Amino acid sequence: MNTLIALLLGLLLDAVIDHHTPMPIYGTAKQWRAFPWVGSYLDFVGDCLNASSLIKRTLGLLIVLLPLPTLAAILWAVLSMTLNWAAIIFEAIVLMFCLLPLDKSLSPDPQVVEFTEQVSSATNETFTGRFVVLFWFAILGAFGAVLFRILNFLVQSLTSEESNFSVTAKGLHHALSWLPARITAYLFALTGSFVATYDRFSEHLLNFEMANEIVLKDCVLAALEGSPSSVQALESLLMRTGWAWVILLAIVLLC
Repeated sequence: MNTLIALLLGLLLDAVIDHHTPMPIYGTAKQWRAFPWVGSYLDFVGDCLNASSLIKRTLGLLIVLLPLPTLAAILWAVLSMTLNWAAIIFEAIVLMFCLLPLDKSLSPDPQVVEFTEQVSSATNETFTGRFVVLFWFAILGAFGAVLFRILNFLVQSLTSEESNFSVTAKGLHHALSWLPARITAYLFALTGSFVATYDRFSEHLLNFEMANEIVLKDCVLAALEGSPSSVQALESLLMRTGWAWVILLAIVLLC
């Protein structure tokens, strides 16, 4: 129940806090949510990241990913043992900062002219920036939300060059996103054109190797079948799917 309350409170904070709100110590809410320190941290542990040894690459990835989620988990545990309400507020604030802002995730890239590519870009941004974060928050609390947020930032900051570390990080990102991608694809069927989307969903359901972006693109285009090819239709579908995610997680957390 506490996780559900924190989830709902985090979404409320996400909706009401202005991105230009000044934050303690440094910058604005928008700057904090961009995780600006991760790039410097990657440079600090860079020697481990492109090692030829799988063990060293895995160690480098763990060095990047685990410290902040672990700290969040420890703070939550300490607060839970003393002030339960403070632990809930702490988790809600963590979730809010881990979520990609709505105005960014639901807005297709204006530089992308082709509508299908706009659909793919906006869907993937919303999926990795919000839906997967909510999923891992429901499963692992603040630890899960921070872990995936950092991993997603890391994967997006990697160059297109397929270095040893890049392959390892993207493989972990794919694994952590696989189940949420299938859930999202099914929710697209419920919130869009059911028959067309369910056919695509069935084709991709057990295909672990297919990129999650392709699964989502195929299903969201099917869900938009019969709707006008417009940004507004896409935004409406993604918003409905977001509410479907919240309802699904609420049911799971209450059981």
